[in-house]
Amino acid sequence: MTRTAIPTDGRSERLAFSPSSRAGMDKTAVRAMTLIEVLVAMTLLSTCVAGLMASATLATRNEQRCGQRVAAMYLAQEKLAEVEMIGAHVWMLGHPTEGTEGRNETTYDWTIDIKQQSMGELFTVQVKVEWGGPSGGEVSLETWLNDYQAKYAETETRSDQETTERR
Repeated sequence: MTRTAIPTDGRSERLAFSPSSRAGMDKTAVRAMTLIEVLVAMTLLSTCVAGLMASATLATRNEQRCGQRVAAMYLAQEKLAEVEMIGAHVWMLGHPTEGTEGRNETTYDWTIDIKQQSMGELFTVQVKVEWGGPSGGEVSLETWLNDYQAKYAETETRSDQETTERR
């Protein structure tokens, strides 16, 4: 940076000024300003990095919870399909209504509640799956099943008994 100085004798001279040639206080002010800028930048950067790390931790935790919930839902669907395949009436007679199963390093406790409705062979089936730990939770599925096989088996048993009595 150059400045023009006007000497007292009337001649004009060009004098060169640089930041390092400034007087003592100006040197300190320039250096302190740079140090303050660096400190502010580091503070902002560290705040941003801390925020990003918190976001990454939260995302990982949510992904784990979501995976556990999906696994619990699959387990509940499997148990409901088993009851539907075997028949609610038969399940009530000889299959367990609760149990434990481990998946993806998590233990899931399941319970099956089957209630017969007042009309026909209609059953209300509820499957509940729970898991513990810091991110524990519960899922529940409920449906109504018409147990045609139980009705058919009951009709066959009656006709077999009637046939045996006639002989």
